[in-house]
Formats: sequence, structure tokens, C-alpha cells
Amino acid sequence: MDFYRSTNLTHLNPYNTPISEYGEIDLRKELHDILWTEKRGMYLIYRKVRFHHGYPFKCTCWDAFTQEQDVDTTCDTCKGLGYLFDDYIVRGYRSSTQAFSGSPVMEDEGKKLNLFELFYFEHNFISLQSGNNLDIPTTYDKIIEVEMDIDGAISSPLKQRIRYDILSTDAYRLDERGRIEYYRMRTKANPLGSYLV
Repeated sequence: MDFYRSTNLTHLNPYNTPISEYGEIDLRKELHDILWTEKRGMYLIYRKVRFHHGYPFKCTCWDAFTQEQDVDTTCDTCKGLGYLFDDYIVRGYRSSTQAFSGSPVMEDEGKKLNLFELFYFEHNFISLQSGNNLDIPTTYDKIIEVEMDIDGAISSPLKQRIRYDILSTDAYRLDERGRIEYYRMRTKANPLGSYLV
């Protein structure tokens, strides 16, 4: 222990600022700035599945015998999802990492598409839209990337480019009992081509 008492550690704090003046980084503010101020985020549709008594609210096309949605025809109500949902336009950040994304596959017109992507969202990205503070992301939900126009706005009529199925949702906290700073979601792309959402 005497070694650490006698060693000069000023290189860890080169400006000799008291540690109390640093404060703790506000990750909520940092992510908000990345998404909005620095404009690194992208507009997405977050398809939030409705829950009823703790279970996903099944659509009328749900077959009780096969325990799945009607796969022969695309239901106009649930769009083939099998559950009722609400769509919210949100802003998020997409990140591809080699370790997670794996080998890309070919999309239309020779474009490469990573099957696996990471998405980052603000801590309250759903509750701001729904008005319900108890709404949290689940693996039943979907993330939809839509076609954008030349000005970077969502094109009209709304067309889906890629749907991402959520594999896991991680609520990031600075410590075990701390507040949620942001959500990270691991997803798998389900390229279905451009069609009306």
C-alpha cells in the first residue's frame, strides 16, 4: 500500500480539478444529443404489441388450434404479426458490429444487408408516444425501417424497407438499482421488400 501512497498520480487528473467538480456523465442527455442535436439518429417505426393481462393481445386471425396467425392470407389488422399493435414514429440509432452482425446477405439490386443489428433508444422513447410510463420494449415488438425521401424525411405513402425482429432488449443502468439510461436491442433483419406498412 505504501507504493500507492508515494506514487504521483497527477497524470490521471492533468488539470488538477477536484473530482467532485467532474460530476457523473448524464447518459440520457448524451444519447439525446447524439440522436437529435448531432442528427446521427434515424426515424423508425416501432411496432409495439398490445398486452392484455400480461399476455400479447391476439388478433382475430389467430388460430387456436395451430397456435399461430393465419399464414395463408395477410391480415389487414395485424399485418401477419398475429397480435394487435400500435405504431409509433421514434428516433433511434442503428449500429453494426462485426462480432454480432456476421456475414451480410444480398438484398435487392445487389445491396448488402447485415442480418443482425443493434439499435439504441432513449429511456422514454415509448412512453413519450403512448403516454403510459409502464410501456417498455419487449421481444414481441418489431422495429421497421422505412423508405426515406431525398430530403431525409419519411416518404409518403409510407413504405417498409426492412423489418427487424427483436431478439433481446437490454435496459442499461449505471448500477444495479439505478435509473434506466437507455435501451439497447439486438435484432435480426427480416427483409420483405418495399410495401405499404
